[in-house]
Amino acid sequence: MTYIPNRPESYRWLTDVEREAVMYRLACDRQTKDYSDQVTTAHAFKLAVTDPKVWFVAIALTVNFVASAVTNCESHEPVPY
Repeated sequence: MTYIPNRPESYRWLTDVEREAVMYRLACDRQTKDYSDQVTTAHAFKLAVTDPKVWFVAIALTVNFVASAVTNCESHEPVPY
């Protein structure tokens, strides 16, 4: 059975030097915090609502849904009860 190990300590294909380098990079990465990309939920919602691309996609999907619903309704025979 093949699986991907969870930790660099269990990587069998790495040499000791490579393993130490990976562990060092992971340790350095865990210590840094990047606050520039973090956005609150309310701010993300505001960004989505005010973005014209979101509105364009929403309108395109709605038109597609309505067009396919009308096409499918006209092509089927009514179901007798």
